[in-house]
Amino acid sequence: MTQAVLWLKDHLPEAEKTSIIHGDYRTGNYISRDGRIQAILDWEFVHLGDPMEELAYVIDLGWRSGPPDFLVSHLMTEAEFLKLYQEKSSLTIKKESLEYYRVLNALKAVALGVGAAKAFSGGKARDLRIAVFHYRTYPFFYVLAKTLGMV
Repeated sequence: MTQAVLWLKDHLPEAEKTSIIHGDYRTGNYISRDGRIQAILDWEFVHLGDPMEELAYVIDLGWRSGPPDFLVSHLMTEAEFLKLYQEKSSLTIKKESLEYYRVLNALKAVALGVGAAKAFSGGKARDLRIAVFHYRTYPFFYVLAKTLGMV
Protein backbone atom coordinates (compact mmCIF):
# COMPACT_ATOMS: atom_id res chain seq x y z
CA MET A 1 0.00 0.00 0.00
CA THR A 2 2.94 2.31 0.66
CA GLN A 3 4.16 1.75 -2.90
CA ALA A 4 0.69 2.60 -4.21
CA VAL A 5 0.65 5.86 -2.25
CA LEU A 6 4.07 6.76 -3.67
CA TRP A 7 2.93 5.87 -7.19
CA LEU A 8 -0.13 8.09 -6.77
CA LYS A 9 2.05 10.95 -5.56
CA ASP A 10 4.25 10.64 -8.66
CA HIS A 11 1.36 10.34 -11.17
CA LEU A 12 -1.14 12.98 -10.03
CA PRO A 13 -3.04 14.14 -13.13
CA GLU A 14 -4.12 17.70 -13.83
CA ALA A 15 -7.89 18.01 -13.66
CA GLU A 16 -9.74 19.69 -16.51
CA LYS A 17 -12.27 20.95 -13.96
CA THR A 18 -13.37 20.47 -10.38
CA SER A 19 -16.84 19.17 -9.61
CA ILE A 20 -18.87 17.45 -6.92
CA ILE A 21 -17.81 13.81 -6.65
CA HIS A 22 -20.34 11.41 -5.13
CA GLY A 23 -17.60 8.93 -4.25
CA ASP A 24 -19.74 5.77 -4.41
CA TYR A 25 -21.87 6.24 -7.52
CA ARG A 26 -22.84 2.80 -8.76
CA THR A 27 -25.74 0.44 -9.29
CA GLY A 28 -27.47 0.12 -5.94
CA ASN A 29 -26.90 3.72 -4.91
CA TYR A 30 -29.63 5.24 -7.00
CA ILE A 31 -33.36 4.75 -7.35
CA SER A 32 -34.82 4.63 -10.84
CA ARG A 33 -38.36 4.63 -12.11
CA ASP A 34 -39.54 4.45 -15.71
CA GLY A 35 -35.93 4.32 -16.93
CA ARG A 36 -34.91 7.56 -15.20
CA ILE A 37 -32.90 8.12 -12.04
CA GLN A 38 -35.18 9.61 -9.37
CA ALA A 39 -32.79 9.78 -6.40
CA ILE A 40 -29.12 9.25 -5.62
CA LEU A 41 -28.31 7.58 -2.28
CA ASP A 42 -25.28 7.04 -0.03
CA TRP A 43 -23.49 10.41 0.10
CA GLU A 44 -20.91 9.82 2.87
CA PHE A 45 -17.93 9.99 0.45
CA VAL A 46 -18.95 13.22 -1.31
CA HIS A 47 -16.15 15.72 -2.00
CA LEU A 48 -14.84 18.15 -4.60
CA GLY A 49 -12.51 16.65 -7.19
CA ASP A 50 -11.70 15.61 -10.73
CA PRO A 51 -14.70 14.14 -12.60
CA MET A 52 -12.34 11.44 -13.90
CA GLU A 53 -12.26 10.04 -10.34
CA GLU A 54 -16.01 9.44 -10.42
CA LEU A 55 -15.85 8.07 -13.95
CA ALA A 56 -13.10 5.59 -13.02
CA TYR A 57 -15.23 4.40 -10.10
CA VAL A 58 -18.38 3.98 -12.17
CA ILE A 59 -16.65 1.89 -14.86
CA ASP A 60 -14.85 -0.33 -12.35
CA LEU A 61 -15.43 -4.04 -12.99
CA GLY A 62 -16.86 -4.43 -9.48
CA TRP A 63 -20.02 -2.56 -10.45
CA ARG A 64 -20.69 -4.26 -13.78
CA SER A 65 -22.92 -7.06 -14.89
CA GLY A 66 -21.33 -10.46 -15.18
CA PRO A 67 -19.91 -12.23 -18.20
CA PRO A 68 -20.01 -12.19 -21.11
CA ASP A 69 -20.91 -8.50 -21.43
CA PHE A 70 -19.61 -6.82 -18.22
CA LEU A 71 -21.97 -3.89 -18.80
CA VAL A 72 -21.21 -0.65 -16.95
CA SER A 73 -23.90 -0.23 -14.27
CA HIS A 74 -25.61 -3.20 -15.92
CA LEU A 75 -26.67 -0.83 -18.73
CA MET A 76 -24.16 -0.57 -21.59
CA THR A 77 -20.67 -1.44 -22.75
CA GLU A 78 -17.72 0.59 -21.52
CA ALA A 79 -17.18 2.04 -25.01
CA GLU A 80 -20.82 3.15 -25.21
CA PHE A 81 -20.70 4.56 -21.69
CA LEU A 82 -17.48 6.53 -22.25
CA LYS A 83 -18.74 7.90 -25.60
CA LEU A 84 -22.03 9.02 -24.03
CA TYR A 85 -20.24 10.47 -20.99
CA GLN A 86 -17.89 12.50 -23.16
CA GLU A 87 -20.78 13.76 -25.35
CA LYS A 88 -22.98 14.76 -22.40
CA SER A 89 -20.25 16.22 -20.17
CA SER A 90 -18.14 17.91 -22.87
CA LEU A 91 -15.08 16.67 -20.94
CA THR A 92 -12.12 14.95 -22.53
CA ILE A 93 -11.67 11.45 -21.18
CA LYS A 94 -7.99 10.94 -20.37
CA LYS A 95 -6.86 7.32 -20.11
CA GLU A 96 -3.96 8.30 -17.80
CA SER A 97 -6.40 10.01 -15.43
CA LEU A 98 -8.71 6.99 -15.44
CA GLU A 99 -5.72 4.76 -14.59
CA TYR A 100 -4.68 7.07 -11.75
CA TYR A 101 -8.15 7.13 -10.23
CA ARG A 102 -8.58 3.39 -10.74
CA VAL A 103 -5.50 2.94 -8.53
CA LEU A 104 -6.75 5.52 -6.01
CA ASN A 105 -10.15 3.82 -5.84
CA ALA A 106 -8.49 0.42 -5.42
CA LEU A 107 -6.34 1.78 -2.59
CA LYS A 108 -9.42 3.18 -0.83
CA ALA A 109 -11.25 -0.14 -1.29
CA VAL A 110 -8.35 -2.07 0.22
CA ALA A 111 -8.20 0.29 3.19
CA LEU A 112 -11.96 -0.04 3.76
CA GLY A 113 -11.83 -3.83 3.42
CA VAL A 114 -8.94 -4.21 5.83
CA GLY A 115 -10.65 -1.86 8.29
CA ALA A 116 -13.92 -3.77 8.01
CA ALA A 117 -12.20 -7.12 8.61
CA LYS A 118 -10.40 -5.72 11.64
CA ALA A 119 -13.63 -4.25 13.06
CA PHE A 120 -15.44 -7.56 12.68
CA SER A 121 -12.66 -9.74 14.03
CA GLY A 122 -12.19 -7.35 16.97
CA GLY A 123 -15.89 -7.55 17.87
CA LYS A 124 -16.62 -3.90 17.02
CA ALA A 125 -18.94 -4.86 14.14
CA ARG A 126 -21.43 -7.72 14.19
CA ASP A 127 -22.97 -7.31 10.74
CA LEU A 128 -22.11 -10.33 8.56
CA ARG A 129 -21.85 -8.05 5.51
CA ILE A 130 -18.85 -6.48 7.24
CA ALA A 131 -17.37 -9.93 7.85
CA VAL A 132 -17.28 -10.78 4.13
CA PHE A 133 -16.49 -7.29 2.83
CA HIS A 134 -12.76 -7.90 3.10
CA TYR A 135 -13.01 -10.62 0.41
CA ARG A 136 -13.78 -7.85 -2.10
CA THR A 137 -10.34 -6.39 -1.41
CA TYR A 138 -8.43 -9.15 -3.22
CA PRO A 139 -9.26 -7.91 -6.75
CA PHE A 140 -8.27 -4.41 -5.64
CA PHE A 141 -4.95 -5.70 -4.27
CA TYR A 142 -4.39 -7.20 -7.73
CA VAL A 143 -5.11 -3.86 -9.44
CA LEU A 144 -2.50 -2.21 -7.22
CA ALA A 145 0.09 -4.95 -7.73
CA LYS A 146 -0.41 -4.99 -11.52
CA THR A 147 -0.15 -1.21 -11.83
CA LEU A 148 2.98 -1.16 -9.72
CA GLY A 149 4.58 -3.92 -11.83
CA MET A 150 4.52 -6.50 -9.04
CA VAL A 151 2.66 -9.13 -11.10
